[in-house]
Parts: sequence; structure tokens; C-alpha cells
Amino acid sequence: MIMGDLANYSQRILDADKGQQIFFAFIFVGLIIKIGLTFVAAANALLWGYFIIIFSIIGLIFLKVDPSKNNMNAVKQLFQPLLVLIIVLLWNISINLRFYNEINTQAVPKQYFMWSWFSTILIVAIIFISILGYVVEEEHAFKTYGYILLIFNFIVTAIQQVVLESFTVDGFTNIF
Repeated sequence: MIMGDLANYSQRILDADKGQQIFFAFIFVGLIIKIGLTFVAAANALLWGYFIIIFSIIGLIFLKVDPSKNNMNAVKQLFQPLLVLIIVLLWNISINLRFYNEINTQAVPKQYFMWSWFSTILIVAIIFISILGYVVEEEHAFKTYGYILLIFNFIVTAIQQVVLESFTVDGFTNIF
């Protein structure tokens, strides 16, 4: 049963219009940049990867909205966890911009990198669920799982910010 559902979902992704497929591909390029370049320059990888993902999500929004209609129903029908994910990504970007040099030189506590990986794993899961929910519009379970993962990601991102603000002082880290 599950394999049939997965085959059906993958077929729906393949049947999506080319514009959607291009933005899905950009989302995965952003994830690859974030994950692949983290070991070279963590803040740079996050900034580039997450900006590409945000650009792609906004592109998906524009593809979904019908300009001939002058109402917000199309935006309301979008997969909302995708919209909330933009907030989480912007929060991560703002943290990385604020502590850009410290993160790139790894002058932050090791706990930050651990929580950053947890956040990345959650974002990958949210994106996977969101793409499935975006394509399979009638499935409400995807929204529930997406919101649960987003709540966990908000908590993890808050922990990252606390670690950076509380244990990084003038480029020196206090390791507890």
C-alpha cells in the first residue's frame, strides 16, 4: 500500500508542470549547497543554500497564484508549511549574518554545529514533506507532519541562537 502511494506521489511530481519541476530542482540544489559546502565555509553555505531555497519557494508561490483573479484564495490554498518554512530559513540566515565571521572561522561552540545539523535534517524533512503536500493538494496529513517538524525546527533554531549569543563573546568561545 505504501509503495503504491509513493509511486503515485512520485508520478504526480513528474506530472507537475515544468516550472514547478525547475523550482523543485532549485530547492534540491540549495540543499546540496548547504550540506555540501558546510565543511568549507558553514555560514556561506547556509546563506547561499537557504537563499536559493527561499527563491524557489517564492517561485512556487507565483506559479500557484492566478493573476487573472483578484483574490487571495490561491495563496490560502498553498501548502502553508512551505510559507512558514520561509520564516525559519530567514531566521537561520539572520543568525548566520550576525555571527558570519565567527561561524566561518569556527570560533563558536561545537554545540552550535550540532544543533545546526539537527536544523538541516529537519529542514530536509520539511522540504520533502512540503513538496509532497504541494503536489498532492488534498492530503492533510502532510500539513500536520510539516507543522510538527516546523515546531521542532523553531526550537532548534532558538537553541542555536542562544548558544551563539550566550557563549560567543568577541570572537572567543566559552565552552561549557
